[in-house]
Amino acid sequence: MTSILELKDISLDYPDGLDDQGQPRTVRALDRVSLTLKAGDFKALTGSSGSGKSSLLSVAAGLIQPSSGQRLIQGQDTSSYSEAQLARLRREKIGLIFQQPNLIPSLTALEQLEVMARISGLGGAQLKEARSRAADLLDLVGLKDQASVSGSILPGP
Repeated sequence: MTSILELKDISLDYPDGLDDQGQPRTVRALDRVSLTLKAGDFKALTGSSGSGKSSLLSVAAGLIQPSSGQRLIQGQDTSSYSEAQLARLRREKIGLIFQQPNLIPSLTALEQLEVMARISGLGGAQLKEARSRAADLLDLVGLKDQASVSGSILPGP
């Protein structure tokens, strides 16, 4: 089975000010991390604060480029992708759920789930299908009655 995500020897360095001689310093957030995920895999990423969990997920999702190593999504090396290509990849292939909700206050719960369909330019029957799927998802997580509630007043986790 082909992997859906493969990280090979990923290292990530962040700028960390200047040393006593005025030279740039870096801090290594990831040091040669490798990870392979296949369709249907379920992995938990745990560790103390500052251990690199968010950095690893940001690299995996293409939000930041690693200092070294290789990121493959469905077998495709994404290291030379432009920002536009990475944005499209995230829109079509990668789902992110942030620790803190990132809801758009002016949209209802149902509209929050339709955002990606609209950004992707879906219309007509495809948009109607996306709206139906969004309603099903709200029902699945017990929020069917909240479909028309503004994102600014939805109950938190």
